Amino acid sequence: MKKLYYTILATAAALTTASCVDLLNTAPENQIASENMWTTPELALKGMNGLYETFYNRKQSNGTQVRSENLDGLNKYGIEALGFCTDYYANNYPIYLLYNQAKRANDWQLAHEWRFCYTIVHAANDAVTNLHKAGLDAQTYERYLCEARFLRAWAYSRLNKFWQGVPVYLEPISNEQCTRTQESADYVWREVVLPDLKYCIDNAAFPDNTLGECNFGRPSKGAADALGGLAYRWL
Repeated sequence: MKKLYYTILATAAALTTASCVDLLNTAPENQIASENMWTTPELALKGMNGLYETFYNRKQSNGTQVRSENLDGLNKYGIEALGFCTDYYANNYPIYLLYNQAKRANDWQLAHEWRFCYTIVHAANDAVTNLHKAGLDAQTYERYLCEARFLRAWAYSRLNKFWQGVPVYLEPISNEQCTRTQESADYVWREVVLPDLKYCIDNAAFPDNTLGECNFGRPSKGAADALGGLAYRWL
């Protein structure tokens, strides 16, 4: 009986493993691998548009409750609800950040913010490193590069406000390489955020503003100036 029991377990394990291998699509046909994304102007445009995907809130329910399973994007009910220093919790949570000085270390919204910002950082790093392969004209290449560097600066700015110093990655890396230690807050402002913003402000291909044109709402010199001013205030 015991032998039969172990045989059944072994068979079930083997079938489960085989099923996982069959169902796991390691090269999905509806996604373009990073090494191929930046090879043509058309794909580069799609890649640049994709940098903004992380900002979209696609999972929030129609109600007012904030739950970890439906939090997504730049959350309209979470950190942003009452300003940077406070937070909003709906019916199933106390509004404790109105009187507590800090969140608990295991709070799920902190995990969301970390993942949210570093998703933008790593996507921007991919663009900054590989845009030169796309065969773009000089004006478009520089504008795209500025957009990517602005978004990277924005993400590091947000991270630095939360954690007062974070690990810095300015090039594409694998998950296994995400092992760097925390840099100081001063380092992040001076060596990451402000240099990226200065590159944008000094670049002739970057528009002064994007009001009333086809790139409406995209980053601009005005936005870079404003974000840089905030960085100096934090310094």
